Amino acid sequence: MPYKWIAKNQSDKLIVFFNGWGMDERVIEHMDTSGMDILMFYKYSQSEAFSLEKIQSYKSRYLVAYSLGVFMACEWLSRHKISFDYSIAINGTIFPIDHEKGISEAIYEGTHDYLSEESLRKFNRRMFSDRNELERFNLIKSSFTIEQLKNELNFIKTCYKKQEQWHCLFDKAYIGLQDQIFLPDRQRKAWEGTHTEEHQWSHFPWFKFESWKAILNKK
Repeated sequence: MPYKWIAKNQSDKLIVFFNGWGMDERVIEHMDTSGMDILMFYKYSQSEAFSLEKIQSYKSRYLVAYSLGVFMACEWLSRHKISFDYSIAINGTIFPIDHEKGISEAIYEGTHDYLSEESLRKFNRRMFSDRNELERFNLIKSSFTIEQLKNELNFIKTCYKKQEQWHCLFDKAYIGLQDQIFLPDRQRKAWEGTHTEEHQWSHFPWFKFESWKAILNKK
């Protein structure tokens, strides 16, 4: 899957970030990256070779994954054997298509099958409880086409269906209590046995953070 270096500050600390569906670096560009390097995976439409040599030399490595990127981080880790000092999931689960622990299959399939510019606008509205944040997001949202977005949903589903049981541990999960995409009760069930922290967030939380250190400091 494609990746991009968001920050290279010659740091010995690295955050590997798995972004959400249909999102690129613009949703996190406002966040201060001081004191660390940031590597982002996104645009999940194909498997691509990645050399672990790029990240093995870091003294400290952290994993942060958001929304459908939580599962894609697990899928990536199943093919790349590397450890992290701490891992954080945000408004997502390792069960992306699941009526008890993720998004119901009917809703997931309907999002794919009937995706259009209008349905995408409705989806984006559901990600926010604050109108000002929605308007801010609309100024920076990605320019991916409808076909690209559908391909991404299809690729994630294909990856998930390949294996019935995913063994992937996160140290902590943030749960947004106003999340209308990954419903809070389903997140709670998915993260039983994992340390969780609940906030009055909608699905899109990134405007709540001013820096990457703020995410790590909450651990």
